[in-house]
Amino acid sequence: MDQGRKALSQLFREVGLPQEWLERELAHAYVKEVQVDRQKRKWNVHLHLAEPLDPEIWQSLQQRVRQYFYPEVQVSFFFNMTA
Repeated sequence: MDQGRKALSQLFREVGLPQEWLERELAHAYVKEVQVDRQKRKWNVHLHLAEPLDPEIWQSLQQRVRQYFYPEVQVSFFFNMTA
């Protein structure tokens, strides 16, 4: 999980998302897996969440990451939650 948390933190820094989101809304979230399809230039990012994410934060996260990597890479997010 430590590497997944570091990966999520790095992603936030890279694309310019607020670090306070990591500390509040995504305190226990981490990148669980990234599936890369080099031929299609596509990343499927699987995030582990402890609780549902605020819709505005979810949309901002997806939008900012997609815009940052477009057109080089198409990014999709998948959320995995555990109670």
